[in-house]
Amino acid sequence: MRIILVSVGGLPLNVNIVSGSAGSWVLTEDLNILSKGDTVYVKEGSHGGERWVYNGTTWVLILASDTTTSIKTAENITTEVVLDELDSGESQTAKWIIQAVESSVPANTFSAELLATHDFTNISHSIYGVQTFGANIDGMAFTTALEVVGSEQKLQLLVSSIAPANFKSIRIST
Repeated sequence: MRIILVSVGGLPLNVNIVSGSAGSWVLTEDLNILSKGDTVYVKEGSHGGERWVYNGTTWVLILASDTTTSIKTAENITTEVVLDELDSGESQTAKWIIQAVESSVPANTFSAELLATHDFTNISHSIYGVQTFGANIDGMAFTTALEVVGSEQKLQLLVSSIAPANFKSIRIST
């Protein structure tokens, strides 16, 4: 097991390796010296689900345990489909990392981030951080919508393409 020690007297501010057993735990500093940008995911315990990054001076929480992540995929899409959705009351803001790969020409790829927010009536989104390789994927598009599904209003990420494409999204919402 590896742990981060912060403000523990006499021990270095670094990732430490835990060994031993109850009553005789041994902490050994990891030989990899901390550097700005190091990131740690806390798997279990009172901080389980959190992600921390070292900013060169201290560890900073960048993803809280009450943040929800969701990974969705869809293959050979040639029409508009809902790739992901969440209850609009669950979160007014969602961020997706999105990727599209043309099915017949995998060298044609598109990746970006999409940030959406709503006020339960209107929705707005921005696509940024766009990275592409190869040619454009014919007819590929991303959009968002607020739709009533059953008795619940959903915040939806919709994808479409004319050329068959595989889509993947990773959603982060709070």
